[in-house]
Amino acid sequence: IKALKKIVNFKRLGMIFNPDEKNSVIMRDQAKTSEKEFDFTLITAKFITKDDLDSAMRFLEENKVDAVWLPSTSAIKANQDILLEAINERKLPSVTAMTDLAKRKDKDAALVGLGPDYYKTGELAAQKALQIFAGKKPTDIPSETLKSFDLIINMKTAEKIGMKIPVGISKTATEVVK
Repeated sequence: IKALKKIVNFKRLGMIFNPDEKNSVIMRDQAKTSEKEFDFTLITAKFITKDDLDSAMRFLEENKVDAVWLPSTSAIKANQDILLEAINERKLPSVTAMTDLAKRKDKDAALVGLGPDYYKTGELAAQKALQIFAGKKPTDIPSETLKSFDLIINMKTAEKIGMKIPVGISKTATEVVK
């Protein structure tokens, strides 16, 4: 949310939301707690299957969202092509934690990807596994997260939706897709 706010000063953030996925519910609840801090209203559009696409997009349009957040859920991943095409057709800036959705070059892509590097995540998991193999109890291994995240900016999407990306943002990006 903070990264997208630097690119688009949105007041109404649409979130593609699957009430049947616990991960989606957790992310919705976390976003709701950020509304006051970042001065926006969260608008959640229910999306469980591709059959929900038209009603979800219509709901976002009716609620005049300024940008769309695509959390990492299986419903979004399974329907990424149709979702990204529909969002970009409506010239809506999009942000996602699934950085691969912003790295797409030959298909519609998210404008911004901000999330963990999957390779680094795998390395961290492997380090934990090695500690267990060495005899350490899993309960004695502290939980931790990655110290940094990748910021991906898709300039093809920016051009398609008519957005200018601030130079400062593109310079700090891990990757700029052209």
